Amino acid sequence: MSKASKFVTTAAVCATSLAALVLSGATASAVGSTPTGGTGSLAGTGPIVHWVSGKCMDVAGATDGTPVRLNDCSPGSAAQQWTITNGTIVAKAKCLDGGDLGVRTELTIRDCTGGANQEWRRLNFDRLYNPASSLCINVPNGNATNGTRLDIEPCARTGNMVWTVPAGSF
Repeated sequence: MSKASKFVTTAAVCATSLAALVLSGATASAVGSTPTGGTGSLAGTGPIVHWVSGKCMDVAGATDGTPVRLNDCSPGSAAQQWTITNGTIVAKAKCLDGGDLGVRTELTIRDCTGGANQEWRRLNFDRLYNPASSLCINVPNGNATNGTRLDIEPCARTGNMVWTVPAGSF
């Protein structure tokens, strides 16, 4: 593949993901960043958007154990407003929780405890991972159907694990 072809392909991928962000009302963050130590004071609030489908990370309820799902983005929806600060991802005053941190564990929200199962970092290629397990937030089998429950799986360079986060986070 020539350099020009690679550039055109890269530009097309970027344009497609930007279009999905614009349609969802999300704000993009820089691609290719490395994990941070979580000690900074950066914070951002807004939707977390699945890069491939353009759908949003969503939580319907506000009780412990409520599953985190993929759904069509609804700008301003409380179910899709996530605050990311100091390594935690919070919605409805509850933390994103990786349970026992096992492979394919479904994500939920729970009271914030500061535990390792509630700590998240941003890995290069915009994957969100848990440093204690080294597992990434995933759309299982690439199933972008509304209501698909998100899980954690070994990090890979796959579109199932690519997310855009609110500006100012991580």
